[in-house]
Amino acid sequence: MALDPANYIDELSITDPTATDLVSQGDDQIRTVKRAVKQSFPSVDIAVNAIHTAATAPAVSIAEGLLWIDTSAGAGNHVAKIYDGSSFIVLPFSVETAQTVDINGGTIDGTVIGGATPAAVSGTTLDGSTSLVLATGATVTGIDNGSISTGSATLLATQGAVKTYVDAQVTAQDLDITTDSGSIDIDLDSETLTVSGGASLDTSATGTTVTVNVTDAGVTNAKLADMAANTVKVRNANSSGVPSDVALATTEILIGDGTGFTAAALSGDATMTNAGAVTVAKLQGYDVSTTAPTNDYVLKYSTGTSKWEPAAFAYPDKLTTKGDLLAYNSVSSETRFAISGASNGDVLTVDSSATNGFDWAAQSDTTYTAGDGLELTGASFSTDLKANGGLDIDSTELSVAQGISQYDVAQFATGVVDNDFLRIDGTAVEGRSAAEVLSDVAALPLAGGTMSGETIFADQLATKPKMKDYSEAINAAGSKSAAFNIDLEDGNVQSVTVTSGTFNVGITNALASNSNSLTIIGTDLGTGTITWKSGAHDGGGNTIKWPAGTAPTLTASGTDILTFTTFDGGTQWYGFAAGLAMA
Repeated sequence: MALDPANYIDELSITDPTATDLVSQGDDQIRTVKRAVKQSFPSVDIAVNAIHTAATAPAVSIAEGLLWIDTSAGAGNHVAKIYDGSSFIVLPFSVETAQTVDINGGTIDGTVIGGATPAAVSGTTLDGSTSLVLATGATVTGIDNGSISTGSATLLATQGAVKTYVDAQVTAQDLDITTDSGSIDIDLDSETLTVSGGASLDTSATGTTVTVNVTDAGVTNAKLADMAANTVKVRNANSSGVPSDVALATTEILIGDGTGFTAAALSGDATMTNAGAVTVAKLQGYDVSTTAPTNDYVLKYSTGTSKWEPAAFAYPDKLTTKGDLLAYNSVSSETRFAISGASNGDVLTVDSSATNGFDWAAQSDTTYTAGDGLELTGASFSTDLKANGGLDIDSTELSVAQGISQYDVAQFATGVVDNDFLRIDGTAVEGRSAAEVLSDVAALPLAGGTMSGETIFADQLATKPKMKDYSEAINAAGSKSAAFNIDLEDGNVQSVTVTSGTFNVGITNALASNSNSLTIIGTDLGTGTITWKSGAHDGGGNTIKWPAGTAPTLTASGTDILTFTTFDGGTQWYGFAAGLAMA
């Protein structure tokens, strides 16, 4: 082992001893370390404190005399503190600025600050942060107890000097006020300024504040006084609250179009005077006659005068009695056909010789002819249903008494065998097998075949189907910004776009007591705030349940795919986010 030849701490080698040094030389190394420590601290006979520099106080091994540089207030505000055995006390000097001392108590050169014989302090500035006390008889550069009118920069004025000066100044001063129509002066020592309200002005004072308010009537009058003659104050839709003036000329009126106002006079068929009297001089551009009308007159256009003129009504009320008819004839055009000429049981009959082409007539016998299968006796018709059609009528029941089975089939059809169906072709009847009937009606066979059109099951059960290469129709529900329903009869896969709004979305027309499902391809669903409902959106149904009771956060700009299922025919739907923000 190479022993350190150190006599002081900074001479010790940090690499010794090495791992290969002899253990027997360890005591020599220890004695070297002890020698360096004792010679580095020759006068230390107790524990030595280091200087602790941090924003927080040391927490362990705190001994009296420990010096702490408190940096918690930041650069320029570091404070030196020393531990007095129970707490840290602030030392009266700066650790960042040279030759700076801050004394808040104690002594200067052994003399107590503030004592009977105070210490003398020399300097350019004496700063008493809380108060500055001068002993009676203390020497100052000078004290002015007079009028302080000299304005000395070195003399200290007493209360008497200040009062004498202020009294003289206030007594000698007044407040001069000049207005648009006169001037006044207020003696500040003996007079009071009064602020009075005028027309449309109110005044008030509280504390040191005087408030002058313009009344509502004053505002209106002030604005009107600044308006041009014959103008109206308006606010257009795009004015941002700023009113504007619209001038009105003779006979003009103010017209609004929803965005602003326009001054215009009535023109065309009607005119108006300054007094507001409206005159309709024309109708659809044609003059109206000034001739005064009489009772029951109407306006009638005359091509001879090219004017609308009063004329007697050509179609006065003609019906005056219950049962009267309005008839037209070639003698007097429309005329009254009275009920008075008829008797009970009479009927209207066509009569070309009558004035109106018809007239009242009594009922008379009519000749009827019975057709095939009918018999006519007097005014009554009858038929033998059994003989003519093989039908029996028993009270309200109708039954087949006779039919083809009652006769020889050969009378009705040819080529008929057992289990055949009968086919009527014009006047011929022939037998058709089941396969031929299916072919006749273009029905699918029990095996094979191709569907060529829509098949409607009408909510009927399809048992044991084997599906291959199937697809589902997609219904485009469109853009939505208010409550709506998704109708399963439109399809079990639907697309929808949401533009804005807070609203309910319901799922309707689920097949009762059955399991139903729905897939929604949603665009920008997150731009709205949607509550999903079982049943109609406004039907008060159950809110759709989501995993963990929390609906997914939908995408404001993008595509979400949601799936829904119900096991009770739509009373309670369950929702799942199949994919959010699909990209």
